[in-house]
Amino acid sequence: MGCRGHSQPNITGDIAIDAFKKGESAYYLTGPWNVPAIKEAGVKYAIDALPSAGGQTAKPFLGVNAFFISSKSKNKIAATKFLVAYLGSNAVQEELYKVGGRPPALTSAYEAVSKTDADVKSFGSIGLDGVPMPAIPEMASVWADWGAAELQLTKGDGDPATVWTTAATNVAAKIKG
Repeated sequence: MGCRGHSQPNITGDIAIDAFKKGESAYYLTGPWNVPAIKEAGVKYAIDALPSAGGQTAKPFLGVNAFFISSKSKNKIAATKFLVAYLGSNAVQEELYKVGGRPPALTSAYEAVSKTDADVKSFGSIGLDGVPMPAIPEMASVWADWGAAELQLTKGDGDPATVWTTAATNVAAKIKG
């Protein structure tokens, strides 16, 4: 969160969006799930890709929401049909987008929505450079070390190459366990 010209180390997601909606923050790093609240607050905003680091295109993490069938389901055939035929339909994917603000994962539903929603189109374009976010518990250490490195650099504290190398080494060590 960019608040009054500096970053703050102990900001929660709720505090960050609240400050952005009140005009107390010049920027907000987030995803499409927060656009409805920003629109509702009447904030004028633009959606941009993450800036380049070292001349290389930034590669944001991508994630998806999913539905699962329980291994204890008493009727797996009906549950599968519900997921594929109903939840996987254009109509339901587009409705989930309307209530949740997230672009549909179903390509045909995404294409329909992106024709009328510039925000969805922007996130889709940015996502073309993205990489799948690992679905591992150790991602918590990624965010902690990454955030600490970003904060250190925004304060002008340390050599960027050294700070990022240290953060990457710490993350790798925690993932390796």
